[in-house]
Amino acid sequence: MGKSGGGPIRKRWTFSIITILIIVSICIVIGVVGRNSSKVLHPSNYEIYTADTIKMEAEEQAYSSNIASIKTIVTSSVELGYGMDFELEFCKDGRWYTMEMKDTSFISLTGIIAAGTPHEIDYHIHDHYRTPLKAGRYRIVQEFSSEELGICYCAAEFVIQ
Repeated sequence: MGKSGGGPIRKRWTFSIITILIIVSICIVIGVVGRNSSKVLHPSNYEIYTADTIKMEAEEQAYSSNIASIKTIVTSSVELGYGMDFELEFCKDGRWYTMEMKDTSFISLTGIIAAGTPHEIDYHIHDHYRTPLKAGRYRIVQEFSSEELGICYCAAEFVIQ
């Protein structure tokens, strides 16, 4: 009689184990690369609109490091449109840098801010960024659009203690 060491079931089992090991190895490499790439600083690309036509301020000046969301108040002398996407940036040595997002998906909703009416916008930090945040100076950057101004970016600054 012949050898009984290599039937089709054993070959499939070996193939499955090798496939699982390859997948686990890839996940480990991605995790290590992702963790190390978060240390790269990306300077902000936004030119922040600072004229009195639009004002955007955080409801509080300072927050704790485990903050879940930041509420801002936006006032404008012109009607504004905006989306739900935003950027969180931090200040280091007097320069602004974008924070790495953990989730880049946003609900595709838009809003309208009536001229002359204060409007609250809630930014869910913990949904899109790794928390707790380190102590320091931060800002939320929001894109707005209007017929009068076109597209502009406003920011609400705050401190994490």
